[in-house]
Amino acid sequence: MLATPSAIGSTQHFSLAPDRVVFTAQQNRELEALRENQPLLRLDWSGQQVSDAQVVVLVQALRGHTRIAQLDLGNNLITLRGACALADFLQHGTELEELVLAGNQLKDAGIRIIAGALKDTKLDSLDLANNQIGDDGAQALADVLLPQATSMKTLVRLNLCNNRIGDPGAKALLKLLEQKSPLAGLSCLSLDHNPISEPVVRAFIAQIARNQAQLGLPTAQMPLRECDCILA
Repeated sequence: MLATPSAIGSTQHFSLAPDRVVFTAQQNRELEALRENQPLLRLDWSGQQVSDAQVVVLVQALRGHTRIAQLDLGNNLITLRGACALADFLQHGTELEELVLAGNQLKDAGIRIIAGALKDTKLDSLDLANNQIGDDGAQALADVLLPQATSMKTLVRLNLCNNRIGDPGAKALLKLLEQKSPLAGLSCLSLDHNPISEPVVRAFIAQIARNQAQLGLPTAQMPLRECDCILA
């Protein structure tokens, strides 16, 4: 049985043992390939109504696989229980570079669990769009991604579009741009379709301009998209 991450806290307990779970023929083939550690660099289970119970089984198969680099679980039915299973996977030395969880139901509680597992991963792209994430979830991500708080050096793209992040969460994320060198680390932070006020948007734009100036580049060039499409 997978261990429940301690970040859940003492008041919530989730059994991660899989119930009776049904998979498609293709999913079963891919699970078997993972268990046998066959060459499989990318797994795409997006838009397949994948449940938390299925994620638990998938994670058990992934733990013996050393080559998977891209995992797409977007537009499924994953909630806090699935987030716990994924966090357990991320904490065990995965080589995963890209994780797509957009279009699920992680909410702030699930994001806190995922964030707590990011510190020592090699992810360079994390897609959390459309997950009902609010200010608490944004703060949890910012806390773990600040340079003094993490050994994670590789994250380049963070997608938080179509969530419920307001000014407090946006200001926490702004600190990532203020404190990270524009030459390394996060270079694309997507926040469009969140309820962020115009003054905070302007603060993002001003910080992007400062980062461009540090590189000696005209702001209009914008090769580093630290905050693309803040508001649509």
